Amino acid sequence: MALPLRQNVPGAWLAWPPGMPRLPHSGRGRHPKRDRTCPRARPEKDRPDHPRVRRRRRRHTRAVGAPREHARRGFDAGRIVLWGSSAGAHLSALLALKPGMSNIVGVIDWFGPADLLALGSQSDPHNEAAEDSCDARLLGARPAAVPEMARAASPINHVHGASPPFLIAHGTADRHVPFQQSADLAHALEKAGATVRFDSVEGADYMWANVADPEPLFRTALRFAAEVTGL
Repeated sequence: MALPLRQNVPGAWLAWPPGMPRLPHSGRGRHPKRDRTCPRARPEKDRPDHPRVRRRRRRHTRAVGAPREHARRGFDAGRIVLWGSSAGAHLSALLALKPGMSNIVGVIDWFGPADLLALGSQSDPHNEAAEDSCDARLLGARPAAVPEMARAASPINHVHGASPPFLIAHGTADRHVPFQQSADLAHALEKAGATVRFDSVEGADYMWANVADPEPLFRTALRFAAEVTGL
């Protein structure tokens, strides 16, 4: 039986912290990528209009829409679930909300930025809204200085009624990506008529810090993937 591709999309904002458990093996397809750190990012090469960023975006799109490659590896290209955390969740949501991505049947969004214009006001103004903050490095400038670009790079502005089902999970004590980012995205999806489940993880910090046992979070995500793919 062909299994769906589960793509754990990497981010270009923050690295995977030491000690954070990786995704457990589930027997489903996985497309792992290398994480990169925000402090090592090169602002001029992380702008959305930079050729390198455009090439990376095309590669992600091809990874989702390459039926021959999927068939060769035994994946079902018609039932793709995107799973990302933080910046990876941001990229997953942007790709899933792109018109015409009907083969994406679900998104698992763990504490992903959803509204870059609101990010600064919801965060520490001396950190996230600074010129060298991760969102500023992504855009090449502070979001407030490039509002149109920030809006275009914000999943919340691409929500529509035909959006695939979303499972969103976010810690209420997240000090890096404000909890309100996920709450607002969940509300926008629900308002548009899309299927969304929003799990608030009480007391959890970024990357599930303060969570004694993150295993239930992984299991919930795997159950969601099984449900939306019909497995």
